[in-house]
Amino acid sequence: MYKITGCCSKCDKEIYEVVSRFPDREPRQLGKEIDVVKRDFVLTNGQRFGLSFCSGCVLVSADYVGLWEKVMNTFNREQSRDFCLKTGAIYYTDGRYDDWMTTLSGQSILGQFND
Repeated sequence: MYKITGCCSKCDKEIYEVVSRFPDREPRQLGKEIDVVKRDFVLTNGQRFGLSFCSGCVLVSADYVGLWEKVMNTFNREQSRDFCLKTGAIYYTDGRYDDWMTTLSGQSILGQFND
């Protein structure tokens, strides 16, 4: 399970207008927001990051483990050779993301920042 571009981080509902799609129907280019709620989180190392959700999804702390797993699966997928060939992204073979991924894989979501 991985996060789909332009979709809610929890339920995968499209939350942005999709301007174009890849042949497999996955969003390629996004337009304006449709139903977006942006939330900021803190990891156990103090690093802050944001994710987008639809207005219908309510997050509780029990969701954090599965949500972080989904984020990490997405990072791994986006660095894969197949994904880079599909999207035209640069596929790096020099290990430039190895330290970053090692650091992130040892983290988890600690909590949300309140607005």
